[in-house]
Amino acid sequence: TGNPAACVTQSGQQVCAIGNGFADFLLGLPEEVQQGEPVPLHLRNSLFGGFVQDNYQMTPNLTLNLGVRYELTTARGDKNSANNVNFNLITGVPEIGTNYNTYTGIGDLQPRFGFAWQPSWWHGTVVRGAYDISSYMEGNGVNNMAVINPPQVIMHDELNNAASSGYDYPVSTLDQGYSTFGAACTASQLEAFASNCISGVTTHATNVNLQPAVDQQWNVMVENQFPGNMTLSLGYVGNKIDHLSDIYLYNQKVMTTGTQVVNGVTVPAVAPGPYETQLIANGVGQARYNSSDGISNYNALEAMVQERAFHGLDMVFSYTWSKCMTDTLGYFGSYGDEEGAGESQTQATQNFFQNEYDPKGDYGRCTTDVASLFNGYAVYNLPFGRGRTFGNSVSRPVDEVIGGWQTALELYLHTGFGITPFAGSYMGDASPLAASSLTGSYEPRPDCVAGAIADQGLQTTQIGSSIGKTDLNPGAVTEVQPGQFGNCQTGSLRGPGLKTANLNLTKSFPITERTNIALSGQFINLTNTPIFSVPASWWGQYSSCVACNGVRTTGPLGGGSGTVGNFGLLDGSNPGRQIEMSLQLTF
Repeated sequence: TGNPAACVTQSGQQVCAIGNGFADFLLGLPEEVQQGEPVPLHLRNSLFGGFVQDNYQMTPNLTLNLGVRYELTTARGDKNSANNVNFNLITGVPEIGTNYNTYTGIGDLQPRFGFAWQPSWWHGTVVRGAYDISSYMEGNGVNNMAVINPPQVIMHDELNNAASSGYDYPVSTLDQGYSTFGAACTASQLEAFASNCISGVTTHATNVNLQPAVDQQWNVMVENQFPGNMTLSLGYVGNKIDHLSDIYLYNQKVMTTGTQVVNGVTVPAVAPGPYETQLIANGVGQARYNSSDGISNYNALEAMVQERAFHGLDMVFSYTWSKCMTDTLGYFGSYGDEEGAGESQTQATQNFFQNEYDPKGDYGRCTTDVASLFNGYAVYNLPFGRGRTFGNSVSRPVDEVIGGWQTALELYLHTGFGITPFAGSYMGDASPLAASSLTGSYEPRPDCVAGAIADQGLQTTQIGSSIGKTDLNPGAVTEVQPGQFGNCQTGSLRGPGLKTANLNLTKSFPITERTNIALSGQFINLTNTPIFSVPASWWGQYSSCVACNGVRTTGPLGGGSGTVGNFGLLDGSNPGRQIEMSLQLTF
């Protein structure tokens, strides 16, 4: 996982927690720690698809693109159905030999429609549009499937060979099959909720009607060509996805109409939730439930200008104004951009919901939401030297100096990605009176202060022993009222923006008609502008505001108990300007 803290050394071997217990991979345990013989592993599923498509020239200035696709994705599980174990959503009763069903419904039928129209009264203009539906079945992580349930396997740490042995690959591999509970847990004991099968174990119930995500996309674009090979495009792009994979943790309690007194304050009483009741009553470690009811939508206005082969100039520049909203990151959303501290600008955040019984309460900005984005490039052959606009008749020695120069510029500017503030620490709000603490939420969020500006200009700050930049206003978030969940939306804050430019300068020296030498200088991050990261963290720092009271204490002893801690501290960054020189022979 790139997290050294997740590894320890035991008996000369390195033991690492894979995926921090969230998105794990199935690997058999070494023989010395197995209980019983491994059960053969035969994971499988299939995708069947077919399509028809054709283009129709309806009129001299109107073309239609029409098609339809049918796609069927079978359920993912073990070839031997007896190795698949599901649990009843309400009671939690084990259902051995049961997996989710293969979806067959309207979502398998996926139409495509597109058109290109050139108005006869608007010379040089084309209007294009399209709509289609596609689907995909998310991977969900092997350790979130029906095959990762007692009695054949539990989530586990994977042992790697010690570095001193000269190799560090895993001791065991997939072809060794499941790591078994052994004789200590049998199917009948599981059905009886025996403690050796249930107590402290993570179980994975799955919606029997799990289905692929249904992705609708549409766009309309107007493009006009101007003199000099320049085109300008303006358009709108939309995207809506239903049935995204999401995961619930039903250990979380629910608040009742009764009351209790906590720290002298009367707050709502809590009780076990309505789902997987017998599993929870018998002390299951985590009662997970896999479903496909997540949603997302994306809308954007786009503008693009292009210049092609105009007196040695080629360029493309575009601007996008967009908004992305969702209530789920999926199983791997938290890990999709984990490039290491000081590199990633997006935030690894929640796997679960703040309130498992109100998933739409997590509807907010996507992790990768960017309000404004401007980027593009330009390549220009300088008009100097023989055969060019200036200096066409210069001598050969002069041409060697002024001719053959090419420059390329790339710009990339965007506002910060969506950042989710968390209250206190993972699996527990700093306030014992908050609903997150009372119910045992894994993802507590604070309240956002109405009218407060969340994002402030970058400031240099020392918090404890850390010196870095901050870009979040600690006064924009506050502790929640007793018995309430935090009202800050997912992605309600913004991380640091990005402003960077790259330059390439090349000089070609012709030797013969077919041979030349090119000397190039590449300047990455030409202006040496700091590119700050948002370290991937759930709790304790950065996106977590510990006390969420707006109090920031700086200095050697700052950021301690009773303050917002390291909230907003960006003490990681990408490398600064990089320069590379190269000499290339082309023949």
